[in-house]
Amino acid sequence: MAMTATARDDRAKRSNGAKRNGDARPVLVSGNGLAEHLCCVRSYVQKLVQQGVLERRDDGRFDQDLCRSKYIAHLRTERQRSPKSEADTAFQQAKTALIRLRIEEKQRVLMPVIKHDAFVERLVGLFLTGLSGFAAQIGGRDIAKRRAVEQVVHGLRVQIAEAANKLADEAGEPALDDAASS
Repeated sequence: MAMTATARDDRAKRSNGAKRNGDARPVLVSGNGLAEHLCCVRSYVQKLVQQGVLERRDDGRFDQDLCRSKYIAHLRTERQRSPKSEADTAFQQAKTALIRLRIEEKQRVLMPVIKHDAFVERLVGLFLTGLSGFAAQIGGRDIAKRRAVEQVVHGLRVQIAEAANKLADEAGEPALDDAASS
């Protein structure tokens, strides 16, 4: 039984007189003691006092528990306001998006725009080349027939161009005249 009483006395001495059960007396420490408790230097504690984060009592000592909770709250608000944390968050989001795009490209779900544009231009070029040869293939030496086929081909090309312009307008693409002048 004497051993139990000694263990309780040691705990009470180590906690600077504050007891765990019910006795809410503050643990008072010097500036150096608070700096050691918060794992910082004495000059930083002084800076926190000047900023109004920590409060010194009238007797020049600090309430260790109160200062610790105020310091933790200060660190949390500083982390939320930090531009570095915002930049880190934006960087992580961009990195995640890039990885997702690379994965989708490897899975052949996505295709780079440059490759797609080159593919479409090549197909359209083949189509238009084929259309322009229809008049000679169908009409042969008959000029009237050739002119009739050329009119049909021209009408088809105009319809295709109008449909492409309508799709571009719906997608918010700039007009060709605007894109060439800028």
